[in-house]
Amino acid sequence: MLAPSSNKAPAISGAKSDLLELFERFEHLAKSNGLDDEEKCESVTWYVNQCTKRFWDLLPGYEDYDYKKFKESILAEFPGVEKGAHYHVRDLDRLIKKYAASGMTTTSCISPPGCLTTMTS
Repeated sequence: MLAPSSNKAPAISGAKSDLLELFERFEHLAKSNGLDDEEKCESVTWYVNQCTKRFWDLLPGYEDYDYKKFKESILAEFPGVEKGAHYHVRDLDRLIKKYAASGMTTTSCISPPGCLTTMTS
């Protein structure tokens, strides 16, 4: 497993939308390292801050090392997280500003072939 201080380690900034990504990356690492449920329950808490770890340690599934139940308990504490990331207009503004100076010359930079030609024809 990756050390929590590794720049490639799964981490959560505190935003609900990061939680699903944390689990996705953690589960990939856990599978590639052959972790069992006990090891998963213990090691997923390495990648969150101490306050969060102390809270998660109290949730159902942790003490009996039932990873599926533990993960469900965590996700239940964050209503709406299963919907994934939420974006705002300001996020779109940042994206536009970032790529506006890139000098796009074709629509293939932003869409699959034929997508825009179908819409405009």
